[in-house]
Amino acid sequence: MKQALCLLVLACPVAFANAQSGNNDDCSNAIEISFGTTGFSTLNASNDGPPLPGDCDEGFGTGFGFDIWFTLTPDQSEGIVVSTCDTADFDTRLAVYTGCNGILVACNDDGPGCGGYTSQMNFDGVEGETYLLRVGGFDNERGTGTISVEYGDGPPETPNIDFQHDGLTRQYRILVPDDLPESAPLVLALHGYGGNNNDMANNYGWRELAAEEGFVVAFPNGTRDQSNARFWDVDYAFHGQFDIDDDGFLSSLAVHLQDTLDLDPERTFVTGFSNGAEMCFQLACRESATFRGFGPVIGMMLDTLWVDCDPEFPRPIITMNGTLDNVTLFGGDMGNSGGWGAYHSIPDMVDFWVDELETPELERVFLDDIDPGDGSTVRLDMYSSLDHGRQLWYYQVNGGGHDWPGQWGNMDIDATREVWEFFKAIEAEEPEEPGEPADLNGDGSVNAADLGYVLAFWGIGNTGGDLNGDGNTDSADIGLILAAWTG
Repeated sequence: MKQALCLLVLACPVAFANAQSGNNDDCSNAIEISFGTTGFSTLNASNDGPPLPGDCDEGFGTGFGFDIWFTLTPDQSEGIVVSTCDTADFDTRLAVYTGCNGILVACNDDGPGCGGYTSQMNFDGVEGETYLLRVGGFDNERGTGTISVEYGDGPPETPNIDFQHDGLTRQYRILVPDDLPESAPLVLALHGYGGNNNDMANNYGWRELAAEEGFVVAFPNGTRDQSNARFWDVDYAFHGQFDIDDDGFLSSLAVHLQDTLDLDPERTFVTGFSNGAEMCFQLACRESATFRGFGPVIGMMLDTLWVDCDPEFPRPIITMNGTLDNVTLFGGDMGNSGGWGAYHSIPDMVDFWVDELETPELERVFLDDIDPGDGSTVRLDMYSSLDHGRQLWYYQVNGGGHDWPGQWGNMDIDATREVWEFFKAIEAEEPEEPGEPADLNGDGSVNAADLGYVLAFWGIGNTGGDLNGDGNTDSADIGLILAAWTG
């Protein structure tokens, strides 16, 4: 259950921090905010806050103006939900920092399911640490409303669990539905750069879908980089100093959960957003013995992976990209103008996996434009083969940005459900039935031909017809032939 200070909003006092007085218009004059609900106004706020990085662009830019500031000090280390969702009369924007000149911890423009372009963000709070909470409007929007600060409903039910790997204490959250079927599937869902597993657990629809469909979903955390941002080590150009074994961590975690929860190794999958999507591609190249399917959403393949990708097993892939993404450029960035590192275009990446998975047959479908107001449409390319059952599904979001479809940006599809339905349709590889050991010539019968085979290799130390494993072909092996005789 969500830990809130008040059970009913109507029964709770609402404290008002009014920016019209100018008390908290600047970060240096931030006022303390308590957990619960606080009224605010930005009508007379100034437009002087710091710019947001590109990672905060949810498809509509990084404009953030007419802001006011609060200090927030949690009394426990848990996930924190900050929200103006449906409680403000203007297009809000939220951000939280470690200090006035500190590091950006989290940001949000349009919260999932929030009307009027209001906001909701999650971040991992540390007990006793003071954070700077910034509340303002998209571009030049101003208005009034209430803001709530609560401990999120993710961490109390799904606390971070420590997992030791390669000398590091890693963390994950996990959702295990009630009445889980025997040998259930497992999905690992990976956050983006600067995100965290609390956000992935609460804001992408996995909680509800796992309960509905009966699968376990785990949310690992990346480690922190020099900017205190969580990341997956896919060899970004600015991460040269790091050598984090995320491949081994995620593979080991999956096997650990299979063993401890009796989950199905043949139905173990991984998906992720942005940096998490790029980690999916890396795992598809390097850890295909553990994962049976991959779901990268809005990611690319760095050239360093491209030239060194050699999957042990080709596995099915479902992937999505927006043509107007200004973070993961649709046309690629082999010159590394964006600083992430050199990467090929999205169409070239799709062709790469078509070749790798040996899926030359293409069926193209243009999906219904369910929400014309989102400014984008979806084309689905389904690649398959006449020789095997592997498939590659590529969703091209025409006019789409750096978004998780169905949560923000394109609303014609629900990426979470699309990924799961693709995973669910992957057929588990059936183990071959062991043959009858006495059928030495493999014709499906134990008869005179097999007896002749034993006689042909008769002798001490001759293993050609050795059925009982004693190193000899002798009368004991004839006894096994006669016992299994089918004629």
